[in-house]
Amino acid sequence: MLVGNKIDLVERNNRKREVSLEEGKAFAAENQIMFSETSALSNLRVTESFEDLLQEIYNERRKVSRIQKKTNSGTIILNNPRVNYENKPCC
Repeated sequence: MLVGNKIDLVERNNRKREVSLEEGKAFAAENQIMFSETSALSNLRVTESFEDLLQEIYNERRKVSRIQKKTNSGTIILNNPRVNYENKPCC
């Protein structure tokens, strides 16, 4: 997860922004990670960002536990649901 902090400074003066919202979102999308902007000073979206991250971890773990591949030596659970394992050899 990518978190932009100090958003309270931007609310007061947009010229204080070092990274644009669009740049942050684009970087996160390109790297397949979540993106959020927060302010630790004003506690803006801090809790929500942690909750969103925890929910995503939970969701990904549930997906992983359901993805299995049969091998000659038994069944393995694959640990990255974003990778297509169909034509890849085991291990």
